[in-house]
Amino acid sequence: MNTNKFDIDILISNFNVLRKSKNLNKGEFNKLIGMVNVFRPNYFSIGAKLLKGITDNFPGITEEWLLTPHDINYKFPELEKSKVAEPQTPYDVNSSVPKISEFLSKTAAVLESPTVFSSALKSNIDAFHHALHLEQQLAIAMQRIGDLEEWKKSVEKRLPSVVNGS
Repeated sequence: MNTNKFDIDILISNFNVLRKSKNLNKGEFNKLIGMVNVFRPNYFSIGAKLLKGITDNFPGITEEWLLTPHDINYKFPELEKSKVAEPQTPYDVNSSVPKISEFLSKTAAVLESPTVFSSALKSNIDAFHHALHLEQQLAIAMQRIGDLEEWKKSVEKRLPSVVNGS
């Protein structure tokens, strides 16, 4: 049972803490929770629908948490645990592009492995190779069509106007 006294200001403040944790504006927060306006000032208690919307989208948040003051920069233990370690150095667009030989050795390792990934990669390689081959054939056909259209125009110019339909 909750022993905290209900305080609308604390509740609204904690809504803002939750919003900040997911970088949401008020409208996005309302939509996420499934309410029209969770920021209305006339609450007298936390209703079941509001509490469910919060607990479904913010694991570990309880009615007691909502009624206890928290700093706007509150760090959620669940979020801190689930964060993936970030790379030591940020991605640099000017850094060197991986070499084809690196991709080839990685590809060989996957293809030689006795896993489902090997079968999937083989299938993808076959599909991409087929698509590449068809794209090359299409380019040749389009060039041939262009050449034939030019030839047709040159023939039409040489025909007498009676044959040409003019």
